[in-house]
Amino acid sequence: MSKSPFLVYHDLSESNTLTLLAQPSKTKRKKMFIDYLKLHKKYPNSDIKCNIFADICNNVLLFCKTNQFSALKTSSLLSIYIITHDNNCENVNKALHLDDTYNYFEKQLLKHSVERPPFSIAIFTYPDIKKISRKISTR
Repeated sequence: MSKSPFLVYHDLSESNTLTLLAQPSKTKRKKMFIDYLKLHKKYPNSDIKCNIFADICNNVLLFCKTNQFSALKTSSLLSIYIITHDNNCENVNKALHLDDTYNYFEKQLLKHSVERPPFSIAIFTYPDIKKISRKISTR
């Protein structure tokens, strides 16, 4: 979607994010994630991978909904999860440690948590960061 170095409605538009947040059916949300994120293109010939990734996105969405995150925060956090996942997949032949993955995720989160143009943007607050960090470190 966007060409910005920041993940502001990068993978999901505001409209798509609001639609997902309003959808009560997990099954419909998963189908929407598969459609909106074009997961069949990302994982051709693998419905299992599409469904697993849609489940991950759904769990992030539910976390955001539980914590009353705005559409902007929800979309941005989903994009941080997506690029972290993509980074791991790109480095599949390298021996990435869990710490490397967490550090990458944390770097992206901080890039979206401090207003310091042109290097970072304040989407998430300190309390948000604490909640997100607690969520990611307990999985």
